Amino acid sequence: MAFRGVLGGEKMKERIIFGGMGGCVGYFIATMMEITAHANVKVRPELANVSWWEALLARHFWDWLFFHYSTEMTIVLCIIGLIAGALFGWWMES
Repeated sequence: MAFRGVLGGEKMKERIIFGGMGGCVGYFIATMMEITAHANVKVRPELANVSWWEALLARHFWDWLFFHYSTEMTIVLCIIGLIAGALFGWWMES
């Protein structure tokens, strides 16, 4: 009973579940983007040594970003997925 009071009832549990599912989707997308980035850098090794501006102009900014900052981008996408999932759960209850 005390646990129910902390979470705020059934509606809050649904938001937490949707938020968790959104976080999992964000992690999956980040993993796929990281795999794609490493494959593109393997095909075009010069992408590993260019600046972010040159990568942006060459339309490979996401590859550059996920190659150089894969851990940070995974964390960002998981947080965005959590928030989007919780908002989706909130939207579904109305």
